[in-house]
Amino acid sequence: MNAVGESPLSNAFTFIAAAVPSRPGTPYWTIRAITSIAIEWNPADENGARINRYDVYMSTNSGNYLFKGSSTSNTFLANDLSTGNHYKFRVIPHNDAGEGPSSAQS
Repeated sequence: MNAVGESPLSNAFTFIAAAVPSRPGTPYWTIRAITSIAIEWNPADENGARINRYDVYMSTNSGNYLFKGSSTSNTFLANDLSTGNHYKFRVIPHNDAGEGPSSAQS
């Protein structure tokens, strides 16, 4: 309100406070084949915003972790693996507030 009078109300909006997701569970394998493996993990807490995706990183023979792909659920199928290699996985959750902490390595 000012000296001229009251103005119309502004449009209402909704705001939900959110934080980045929590740390997801450590990935573990559920199905193994010769050149593929299905992994699963306990989901991260959303912390106020739906988890959009999990980014999956894979390490071969204790090397650097490289991006393998993304999943919108808490499962992932890694294909094109080579026999005789040792693989480790970790996952990173994302929501609208940003990137959460990485899981422990599998």
